[in-house]
Amino acid sequence: MNLSKNDYQNLQKLQAKVLNSLAGHFGNSYLTGGTALANYFLHHRYSDDLDLFFNDDPSFKKATQTMIRLLNKKFSLDQDQRIIADSFVRVWILEDMGNLKVEFVNDVVARWDQPLMVGEIAVDNPANILANKLTAIPGREEPKDVFDIVCLALTYDFNWGTVMHESTKKALVAEEDISMLLSIFPVKLLEDQPWLPQKTDLAQFSKNLQTIVDDFLLAQGNSLGKGKTPITEAVPQPS
Repeated sequence: MNLSKNDYQNLQKLQAKVLNSLAGHFGNSYLTGGTALANYFLHHRYSDDLDLFFNDDPSFKKATQTMIRLLNKKFSLDQDQRIIADSFVRVWILEDMGNLKVEFVNDVVARWDQPLMVGEIAVDNPANILANKLTAIPGREEPKDVFDIVCLALTYDFNWGTVMHESTKKALVAEEDISMLLSIFPVKLLEDQPWLPQKTDLAQFSKNLQTIVDDFLLAQGNSLGKGKTPITEAVPQPS
């Protein structure tokens, strides 16, 4: 989708409406990924979807059916683009505010700490999201993932060795692959992106990324976030 900044702002409002419609009915699911970071912790960028994860949950099928029924009552769902599989469901919400992709994933059982509650909305914690972001780097090389990783490093105190340890519980990933892909990331991909509310200082971003690579290779403390809030103590701050 080619979205403008205004489109992203409208989708952010739609995301809030959708999450509020599901409040109290999350079951064992929780909002995760870039949207959780952007809307509840970092407020650093826009996103265009909602990712609701379960962890190897036998109630996945029944729970997603319940949640989709709730969505169907309040929003217009595209019946043609719906995908339903054993551990994955995707629906599209079509509204005047925009088209919002909502994905339900029955993920692996491993996770780092527990989701946090914002009222009746379950939101993943930044530590678990960071571990997931590292596992995603070799597979999709998505600029938003790299941007999220740098922003997390600038905001929280943690140890990269611990993060990598938690990541390997989720997927088979090699430290060398992650560090190499981060070190060669073309920062120009962040130039004039509509999902960024503010212009990014590319030179500073590149320096921060190199610091992360150095810390990561040595499995040492995150230099960019030294003395800041420990990532496992992060508290949601809804926008």
